[in-house]
Amino acid sequence: MLSLELLGPIRARRDDVVLAVPAGKTRTLLALLLLEPGAGVTRERMVGELWGEVTPPSAAANLRTYLSRLRLWLADSTHGDGGRLLVQRRNGWQLALGDVPVEVDVFAFEQHLERARAAVRAGDPHAASGHLRRAVTLHRGAPMQDVPQGRVLSGRAGALTARWLGAVEEYVAVLLELAQYETARVVLHEFLAGQPYRERAWAQLMVACGNSGDIQGALRAYATARRGLVDGLGVEPSAELTNLYLQILRGEPAVRLAAGAASAPRRAEPVCS
Repeated sequence: MLSLELLGPIRARRDDVVLAVPAGKTRTLLALLLLEPGAGVTRERMVGELWGEVTPPSAAANLRTYLSRLRLWLADSTHGDGGRLLVQRRNGWQLALGDVPVEVDVFAFEQHLERARAAVRAGDPHAASGHLRRAVTLHRGAPMQDVPQGRVLSGRAGALTARWLGAVEEYVAVLLELAQYETARVVLHEFLAGQPYRERAWAQLMVACGNSGDIQGALRAYATARRGLVDGLGVEPSAELTNLYLQILRGEPAVRLAAGAASAPRRAEPVCS
């Protein structure tokens, strides 16, 4: 089984053996074709991704070279089946992933996320927790961080990061519903170390601390969040986060996360003195 991973540095494995991945523009083509397996990728889209707006006279010949290298690599990585993977269409190329057993982490992430949301709708938080945990742990860093990116891949990388950020917060929301406060705190401390402006995550940490009896921890979380937002973005915490802080400060029991808590960093605005 060939496994191809884009949620972090690009990585290929065959039967748990790590394979060297082609470098440069061949690597770009591999990522582009992996992310668009259905209809394939036109030659024009490939050329635009590889060279941007300034296309060299040698682009067509070079593209054929990169595709040939990719075909050879796929054939070697799949013990000869790669010739069936890379398929030429009338106006481009396609990776026929259904014809050869290949696993792609991006698709696995999306499948776990869909199944988790279906489990939430069905009232099964335990199943949702398992799928979300598997989804978020597929993320190994910035997607395709070692792939030369044009406009298309750069946009897809940003979208994949946004999906992962939201998935982590969905995972924590299910953990809170299951009263798994300590697990939620561990996940959130690691998450917020790299994403200090996620107000929803800070609110979730306050809820986890408050409901586990650590009121001082909840208040410290708010203070840390506010300091980061003011110093880093020049904004005060949202009304939802501040109201949650006041609720904890008043000692109200069974703290709950406000549904409207912000889930993404806000733009910097002046802080009133």
